[in-house]
Order: sequence, then C-alpha cells, then structure tokens
Amino acid sequence: MTAATAGAPRRQGRTPWFYRLGKQLLQALYDRALTTGPVLPADDHFPAHAELLRLTPVLQQQTRALALEALPRFHEVTSSGGPFAYRDGRRWSVLTLRLYGSDLPANQALVPALIPFLRAHPEVTSAMVSCLESGKHIRPHRGPFRGVLRYHLTLHCPSGDADHDCRLRVADRWIPYREGEDLLWDDTFEHEVINRTGADRVGLLLDVRRSGLPPHLALITAVVIRLAGLHFGRQRRRIEAASAPIGSGP
Repeated sequence: MTAATAGAPRRQGRTPWFYRLGKQLLQALYDRALTTGPVLPADDHFPAHAELLRLTPVLQQQTRALALEALPRFHEVTSSGGPFAYRDGRRWSVLTLRLYGSDLPANQALVPALIPFLRAHPEVTSAMVSCLESGKHIRPHRGPFRGVLRYHLTLHCPSGDADHDCRLRVADRWIPYREGEDLLWDDTFEHEVINRTGADRVGLLLDVRRSGLPPHLALITAVVIRLAGLHFGRQRRRIEAASAPIGSGP
C-alpha cells in the first residue's frame, strides 16, 4: 500500500440498501416538481461560473504543480462512488476541497486561487479537482440527488481528437471536454465519461445548490446537505491525510 492510500478506506462494494432507498424516494419527490433537462445554461443557474472562467489560467498552473497520481480515488472519498467508478481498474482520483458544505482547509491550501471563491459562494456544496487516467471509462450511472447541479471546468485535456477521445455523455448527448470550457448539468440523468487520450484529464468538479426550488424541496435540500456535511465532516482529517503527499509534484 502506498503512502497516498494508506489512510484511505478499502474499495467499496455495493452501496447500502438504505442509501439506494433514500435515493429513489428523493428522486421521486424532485421529479414531480422539476422539468429542467439534463444540461442547463450556467449563466442562468450558476452565474458565478464566470468568475471561475477568469481563474482558469491560474487554476491550470496550480493543479499542474500537484502530484495528481497520488490523489485518493473517488470511491474512497464519497459514499456515492459505486463500482461504476473503479470497475475498469483505471484511476479516477480527486483532491477534495469541500464536501457537502464541509471545508478541507489543508487541501484548499494546495489550490489557493479557489479559497476566496469558495468563501464567497456557499451555494457550492462540494468541490473537487478531478483527474481521469488515460484509458479511464466511468461507466453509466446516475447521481443520487436533484437538489444540486453538477458543474465541470476542464483545466487540462490532452490534445488529439477531443470530440471523440475525451468526452461526457449526459442522457443522449455526447459533450467533448475542451480546456477552458465549462458545463452545468443534472447528474441524476444517466451519464458516463471516457478518456481515450494518452494522458490524464483534469477538471474542477463542483456541486451547486439548485436555485428556484419550491419551499418544501428547498427545505429538503438544506436538510440533506446538512446531514451529509455532518457525516463527511467527521471524516475530514482522514481525507486530508490521504491527500497529504500530493503537494510534492513537479
């Protein structure tokens, strides 16, 4: 076992029954009230994304300095990381900066350009630097919770035929990853990711609290995020310890 993974939990198996049941009940509640499609305009639903686009060059510089191959794997950090995340044996590693409202200051210090942004935007409930190894295929799956939207800003994407070699499918739409471009989508729609290039793809991955919800769903959203934050807050030191070696990159 390497130093990078010594403090991380072992590979997870099947998610618990109560997690699956809760996911189904929440999905039904939100589906009755929401009519938005799988991909949403960021200008309307997350206007702060414009700040991140302006930060892209410095974020690229700061993430380039990290030893990304030493990051914990996604399924080692979050309970929503089922077999879809690791089944192919390729690496999907993450630097967790915020998880369900619980900040990880030691990890945030490795990407300091994001600290003022995260402080100014509590609607960002989770934030990670996400790294997909060459050849990685995140298999089709659905996110657990429509109370948040998923945002992705591509920081590093290998050259080549980007339209086909490195891309995301949401519902029936394939979307290529291109450096400096971003996307906001509802990850409860089926989606998958492939990286068929010869190098890692690195992006900033955020969960953003969905705005404009009916009062009862806004309350449910706040409760779910709070409970998840309490759960992951107790694991903050473990996650930070697992990420500790990554500051020694080139």
